[in-house]
Amino acid sequence: MQKNECMHLHRLLVLVLEHAYEQNDVPRSAFERYRDRHVKPSSAHRSKQHHAEAVAELASTLAETVDAGTEQSTPRVVE
Repeated sequence: MQKNECMHLHRLLVLVLEHAYEQNDVPRSAFERYRDRHVKPSSAHRSKQHHAEAVAELASTLAETVDAGTEQSTPRVVE
């Protein structure tokens, strides 16, 4: 993946995160490790590796948060 593609994916994941915040689906504290990296999608001066690490952290935390949310909800049976 090229740097511009990685930055684009980074921005898309941030949009998913912002949507989750708006829906109150995730606590802001869940993403502190991502924020501690100080790499934003618009940080063009940061290396591709920095963006890739931020994307991996963000995707991992989003997946964990979604999994935790689905475990708490009761599955609905449709007949």
